[in-house]
Amino acid sequence: MKILVLTSVYPQPEDDKRSGVTPVVHYFAKEWVKSGNDVLVIHNSNKFIFLLYLLPDFIKQKINSFVGMAIPKLSQSKELSTVSEGVRIKRIPILKIIPRRDFFQFQIDKQLKKIKYTLLEENFTPDVIIGHWETPQIRLVSMLKDHYKCKSAVVFHGVDYLSKKSYFNRNKRFLDNIDVIGGRSMHISKSIKELLKLSYDPFVCYSGIPDDYVEKNITKEFKKNFDGENLIEFLYAGRLIKRKNIDSILKALKQVYGDKEYSLNIIGTGDCEVELKDLANALSIEKKVHFNGLVPREKVIEYMKKTQCFTMISKDEVFGLVYLEAMAQGCIVIASKDGGFDGIIVDGENGFLCEAGNTSELAKTYIKINSLSREEKESISQNAIKTAISFRDSDVAKRYLENII
Repeated sequence: MKILVLTSVYPQPEDDKRSGVTPVVHYFAKEWVKSGNDVLVIHNSNKFIFLLYLLPDFIKQKINSFVGMAIPKLSQSKELSTVSEGVRIKRIPILKIIPRRDFFQFQIDKQLKKIKYTLLEENFTPDVIIGHWETPQIRLVSMLKDHYKCKSAVVFHGVDYLSKKSYFNRNKRFLDNIDVIGGRSMHISKSIKELLKLSYDPFVCYSGIPDDYVEKNITKEFKKNFDGENLIEFLYAGRLIKRKNIDSILKALKQVYGDKEYSLNIIGTGDCEVELKDLANALSIEKKVHFNGLVPREKVIEYMKKTQCFTMISKDEVFGLVYLEAMAQGCIVIASKDGGFDGIIVDGENGFLCEAGNTSELAKTYIKINSLSREEKESISQNAIKTAISFRDSDVAKRYLENII
């Protein structure tokens, strides 16, 4: 089967590792290649006005932190052709005149011509076309579907654009022309159904963890140590930015434990690092909170093996692979309600859910976990491991494609 993937975000060789570019679409693409499919990715990367590239790095990082818009390097505004793990990738930049706004139709028409020409050069006639992220994928997928007379699908990573009336009105006819709609989380799928007034439930496009990670790092018989009445080993791993609500973790632990023993390891870097260190000092918990910076993936796994509780209650968290990795190591995971893991985590069964950034509710969740018996904690830990195993990359990629075809 020939699968054409259109996406606004895709990892490229010269990406700034601090920009937070997610490889999620590549994980699906490479698994489809392993299954015998021919996959071509068109990376519709955003190209900004020249002045934006001249901004100092610290300002670019601030923009990325607060509005979630990564400003790439100037070199990333050029066309590029690469192959990664059997996946052919063509980067075709499209000018983003106003950040966080939709493209003009003349831009879409121009991009469409470039894509058609690329497919002709590659001798690639798609059997299915899949788009990730709303703009410009919705219109491009719909128009390409009409040209190639094939199956089409779009997966939403959020509804920022769709919830705007002007965008909805401009794109309604294109959306109606797409065969299958999906969302990256249960919450997003429910929002799409409501906004589009669909008679069916959009499928949920979950991510997975690498098959070799499961084989090398997960042991079903592994049992986490929950001796003692209270949890004492905590972990956060991710970018240190506002929407991750790391400050709520520090405040909740101080509220629950006071001067009692516990340890919180924080892995990652970001614009809020100094602010968080200052907060730890202000709360007099600086000796209990350890900032470890960026560490290799293998070492992150070692932290997770020793950790009893992994917490990340981010706002607008579409899907975090780190949750699954923590669950795979038997951690009791606390994730955000209405986030990417609401639906994977069943509160009280294989983890816990908390309102994003709600310090009081997080503190109550820690107290609730501490009130459980050792056997109850072990049961939640074991259920977390079983859940992680069921989300192998090969399995979720197969389910994803089945939902479309």
